[in-house]
Amino acid sequence: MARVSFRIPDSLRTHLEREADRCGMTLSDYCRTILSQQLTIVPPQWKVVLWNILGVDSRRATISLKKSATVEDFFAGILSHVRKGVKIKPVVLSDPYQVSMTFTIDEREYTITVNRETSIEATLHNMINKLEKAIMEGYDEEAEDI
Repeated sequence: MARVSFRIPDSLRTHLEREADRCGMTLSDYCRTILSQQLTIVPPQWKVVLWNILGVDSRRATISLKKSATVEDFFAGILSHVRKGVKIKPVVLSDPYQVSMTFTIDEREYTITVNRETSIEATLHNMINKLEKAIMEGYDEEAEDI
């Protein structure tokens, strides 16, 4: 494995060491995780799923993504553009490293909780994929009942 090194302020190193200890990782592993999350290319597939589930087009999602600082801001930005029968509410969590939203789609409620990634797009990707899986599981259960 190749080595990469760079200078950082002592305060940043102290903060990184504290966070690494909290996560039960070494400083190197923690920094490697942060870098890999930042450099991971998230496929734009989540925008297609967003269109299928909520009726929000890719253009509107891109505009909201550019204006948003958090996942909650993103959903607030697209709220007026979702199709009828869809409601989105944030769920307040005590853990700052997680985000949770409740989606009501066609009178069915789905509460999705994911870890906050370093990029908003990665977090949205995970949340939309989990929502899609939850909806598909609901359809599978209905099919079994018939």
